[in-house]
Amino acid sequence: MNGGPGGLGWVPPGVKSQAGGGGGFLEQNGVFVPLQYTSAGDPLQGGYGFCDWTDNGRTPHPGVDLNSGGSCNADEGVQVVAPTDGLVVAVLPWDGYTSGEGNHLWLYLDSPVCVAPAYMHFDHLQAFAVDEGQRVAAGQVIGTCGRTGNWDCAHSHEEIAKALPSSWWQWPYGWSVAQVQAAYYDPGLWYQQTVEKAGGMNGLPMDTTPEERQAMAPYFAMYGVSPNMETAIMKRAALAYKRDETPGPCLTDEYPYGDQGFVRQNFTARILEWHPQDNQVYTVEVVKDGIST
Repeated sequence: MNGGPGGLGWVPPGVKSQAGGGGGFLEQNGVFVPLQYTSAGDPLQGGYGFCDWTDNGRTPHPGVDLNSGGSCNADEGVQVVAPTDGLVVAVLPWDGYTSGEGNHLWLYLDSPVCVAPAYMHFDHLQAFAVDEGQRVAAGQVIGTCGRTGNWDCAHSHEEIAKALPSSWWQWPYGWSVAQVQAAYYDPGLWYQQTVEKAGGMNGLPMDTTPEERQAMAPYFAMYGVSPNMETAIMKRAALAYKRDETPGPCLTDEYPYGDQGFVRQNFTARILEWHPQDNQVYTVEVVKDGIST
């Protein structure tokens, strides 16, 4: 079962052990393998890989089971960290008797280094180190490895869902391999591609100065809209301009959207949306030739 079809039975060239939390983590280009003391040569140590069959052949395993230390409970209590920056969206304590996920949590990985934003699920934790709604940095401790949920051996069960799951307890019992592959990323491939993207971003601007934003103001105002260059949306638009990824000049001022306090602004090539819950700016629509996609 070591590796599955893709699994995490490989480690990219150049991966190194680096401090993250208490040290002893595999890291490359600022992207972390979450389980402390994971072996570069054998990260699963017999655990299930992606799409290995579980539940007596009824479920393609939707993630990977990382193990470290070489014996059944050698990794119980070791640290688990966030692979990239993200937001804790669910922290779900175990009831103490139901078999399954045990203590589990979900991270929304929205770092610009991610090959794609994703929802990462960590099961069977011994303990939590974060709270719901908390932002975390790459390498920050989110919990400790355990076997809650009535498992014999401690391990770090990790899934990477492509979209918000229908339930925080989603388990693809009876799904086909194709259905699992459509709903989840192969963690090994997601990690590899994220490491490659992060490496390509070395030296990429990550901020703009007030002076730079004011110098950009005439460009964004060329269609008659005079934007406030110090709002979250315009700071994000200015950074995109600096990276040669501009959303285009402004077509509207900022305006409220929906019933959750969102704020939107239309540009010639993008519609950007600010969320007060996490103070992040998202691209919600891409506009090509005047058509929203």
